[in-house]
Amino acid sequence: MEWWKKLPHKVTAKVVSAGFGDFLSHLPVADRDRKLPVALAERWWDSTNSFHLLFEEMTLTPLDFTCITGVAVGGLPISWDYNVRENANYIKEQLGWVPAFASGGAIRVTDILSFYKDKAIDENDDVQLAHLTRAFFLYMLGRTLLSNTAETIHLCCLPALEDVDRIGDYNWGGAGMATLYRFMSAVSRRLTKRLGGYSFVWEVWTYEILQISPYKLKQDERDVLPRMWRWRSCNRANRQSPFTVEHFHRAIDTINPENVSSRQLAALPCNGIAELVSQIQGTNCNEIAFGWPHGKILLPGREGY
Repeated sequence: MEWWKKLPHKVTAKVVSAGFGDFLSHLPVADRDRKLPVALAERWWDSTNSFHLLFEEMTLTPLDFTCITGVAVGGLPISWDYNVRENANYIKEQLGWVPAFASGGAIRVTDILSFYKDKAIDENDDVQLAHLTRAFFLYMLGRTLLSNTAETIHLCCLPALEDVDRIGDYNWGGAGMATLYRFMSAVSRRLTKRLGGYSFVWEVWTYEILQISPYKLKQDERDVLPRMWRWRSCNRANRQSPFTVEHFHRAIDTINPENVSSRQLAALPCNGIAELVSQIQGTNCNEIAFGWPHGKILLPGREGY
């Protein structure tokens, strides 16, 4: 994400303190296996938000999500305010401008970048820096964790960005997981053909947990965090297997349970992300509800999750 590299130092510091430094610094440039999620979706049950495989039921867990992305799951629930679009004064106060709405209270993420990419920012003006911080978060969320097929971001999350020193207090990781679940359910029901959210997470989860990958890595880097960094394009050797939906179907249906590494991502080195993971591992609950802009997604608690 090129804009991340060009932000003023004070804005970068806010983003890092909110817990997104590792995520943005390690966003891999990677070719996407678009056919893999399609094959996965055919094993997805939206009643349990899990994959029903031939040998057991599995899903992406908060632990997996944090290990893969470096973004914590947990924190204050995000209060999605759907009335924000009616308050132009509030929007201008928070962003420094009032963007055009694409639909339903959402704005195009490209409009955010277009407005700010050539805008001169006084690095001694805290108000301008706060505007830029909120705008960047909207852009980043709209490109990654909360992305959708329309390439828009809903301003209902703007109140959670109001205090730029407390953005990291909110459960953005949970919202990102809920978005992944919701779009996987929509694809499985054939309501859409494209996944939303940071769908690269599904690919990395399959590579790491199910041990299904058409690639051989140049450097194994088993201890690297976030784990998505292992699968960047420059670390991939030539493709080892066919690149078709049928291939992934066969691979999923013939998984050897002994090769499934359901605890692999728990074996981590000691660093900041490992500390986040340790906190998640210590969470004991029967079910977790993740909020996202269009409701809540339930992750049922069961052994093996």
